[in-house]
Amino acid sequence: MKTSFELQEQLASLTEGLLFPSESDYPIEPFVWENMSDFSLDTILQRAEKPLDSPVETTDLAYFFRNVAEEKDWHDDGQKLLVPKYREILNTLTASLKNITVYRIGQTEIDVFIVGQSGKSDAVGLKTKVIET
Repeated sequence: MKTSFELQEQLASLTEGLLFPSESDYPIEPFVWENMSDFSLDTILQRAEKPLDSPVETTDLAYFFRNVAEEKDWHDDGQKLLVPKYREILNTLTASLKNITVYRIGQTEIDVFIVGQSGKSDAVGLKTKVIET
């Protein structure tokens, strides 16, 4: 089993130069939060450095990646080429982490934190931003 930091390095390699598409495209950045004994919403917001009264919506990983990890009729050639990259990221996360949750923090300019448990006390994940007007 990989350490949290080895997984972070693998995710950094998989996401290098990759942007998550929304109304504006933002980079995808891996992170490690060490010593997470509590995965409550307040702890997630604190680790994400967001106010505790931030609006939060949660979703599952497959739903978050639904438009990028599966080829769609409306994808252009460039988007079709990226589908295997996103699928590999999705597969890596699901194979390496437990209890994965996608936290969408904010409104319109939404900070997204994909957080899963790695080992006994670390959280590993990806963060990006999506714009939804």
